[in-house]
Amino acid sequence: MGERPEGTTFRPNGLVYPLYCDTVYVDWSEEPILLPDGSMGRVPKSILVGHRDTLSSIFQELSSRRPPVPISDTFLPQSIEFTSYENRGIDPYQFLYHFKIIMSRC
Repeated sequence: MGERPEGTTFRPNGLVYPLYCDTVYVDWSEEPILLPDGSMGRVPKSILVGHRDTLSSIFQELSSRRPPVPISDTFLPQSIEFTSYENRGIDPYQFLYHFKIIMSRC
């Protein structure tokens, strides 16, 4: 709490994920793979989730490279925080339970 998200999204695990302009949720593959540029890197196991402007800037940067490169942990813009889903999900029932307790003290 304290940061104001630009939106939220839900995952099948039932958790709510706040969307911030500088944050992207990603689960990286366990093992690195050979990337088109010859380097080794891990790629996302599932779709990236984040604010639409942030995702748009990432994909514009990737597609502008010659040759275009896939998203990988070797390409991480300094201005964007890449975080795992398990680190930031909010259980809505727990949140509301604690909110109810706080409000009952007012």
